[in-house]
Amino acid sequence: TYRLPGGGGWGGPSPNSGANPPNGVMTFFTLSEELGEDGEFTLEYLESDGDVIKTFTNKKDKKSSEPTAETKKGMNRFVWNMRYPDAKKVPGAVMWGGTHIGPKAVPGEYQVRMTVNGKSQTQSFKILKDPRISTTQADFQAQFDLLMEIRDRTSEINQKVITIRSIKSQVKTLADLMEKSGFENENIVTVGKELSKKLSTIEEELIQVKSKSGQDPLNYPIKLDNKIAALVRVVSSVDAKPTAQSHQVLGDLMAQAESHYTQLDQVLNNDLLQFNAMVSKAEIPAVMIGSEDPELIWPKKR
Repeated sequence: TYRLPGGGGWGGPSPNSGANPPNGVMTFFTLSEELGEDGEFTLEYLESDGDVIKTFTNKKDKKSSEPTAETKKGMNRFVWNMRYPDAKKVPGAVMWGGTHIGPKAVPGEYQVRMTVNGKSQTQSFKILKDPRISTTQADFQAQFDLLMEIRDRTSEINQKVITIRSIKSQVKTLADLMEKSGFENENIVTVGKELSKKLSTIEEELIQVKSKSGQDPLNYPIKLDNKIAALVRVVSSVDAKPTAQSHQVLGDLMAQAESHYTQLDQVLNNDLLQFNAMVSKAEIPAVMIGSEDPELIWPKKR
């Protein structure tokens, strides 16, 4: 399979033109009978040393954008786009010029392993570089390594945001339940608000919290997560060795991110521990029953 750049253009393909083959590794396999979603089926694409790159199944998952393998009786075809897994995403986040897409595999030897109801077959294949370019294997590898670093750093910063939002949500939920159930403890509520405020200050440096639609970044500047992810388009714009400037920009952005990570660690190791200790000492019930009349749950002493 030749590794070629993606096609396309204004207006899409001409209605009276032929269709090009899919841009990816075409995998053909034959099944003696149709395999429903209850059957076990996987297609694993592996590096030459056996490390799994990506796994696909015949089971549809509405939460995933990955393609599903067709497993009808007879000949089937599946196309792998040669890409490694995407970066972790923040649900609902708006990106401006950035992307979470994983890097393409470099030219070289690979394997595909098909497993049907516990029985596996493996086949080797090659990904070849575009014969029209003079990019060396070392250049491809340097590009891949940097794109993987960008992907991993994007996943890292997005995981920090997800963690922050999870903690803030739990603190708010606890405060709301305490209020509805009549369990009064102003100290816990106050400390919880201070904890959430500190987390929000860090969060707002990592991601643009005001962007809710695709055009919002025109008014609200992108933050570190988007800036890091935007490097993907720069580095992958051409099959060539990345420039020194790309490495430098990533280093500068990560230095800024690390300073915020340090602040986050301090909040988690101090403020969050203090908050949890207060909640534990107050013996707040694990399950609280809400009521419009708190005295129905926590009657005052007569």
